[in-house]
Amino acid sequence: MKDGYPILHWTLWNIPANVTKMDPGMQPTGNPSGSAYGPNMRGAAQAYTGPRTPPGPAHPYHLQVFALDTTIPVTADSTYVSLTSAMKDHILASGEVVGMGSVDPNAPPPPPRPAQ
Repeated sequence: MKDGYPILHWTLWNIPANVTKMDPGMQPTGNPSGSAYGPNMRGAAQAYTGPRTPPGPAHPYHLQVFALDTTIPVTADSTYVSLTSAMKDHILASGEVVGMGSVDPNAPPPPPRPAQ
């Protein structure tokens, strides 16, 4: 966690209720119609940023899904706080999957992320 908030790798919001599957490796043009990228650790409206699991003990990655009774306003996409505030009192159901990632401490470091 950073500054009391999770380290966000990805947020995608306003996914239509009829979407029950998303293809692996979606690109910005492949998002479900009506959905939009939200904030992640790089800033507002950012595509998925893959994990960089630190060496050492297994590290948890949480994937959360929320069913809402409303559409989130476009102005809520800039920060974690604005997005979660817009969701407040509108969550009908939620789910979470936790995956554990680990890295061999003797493995070479990954290459730098491409600049954006």
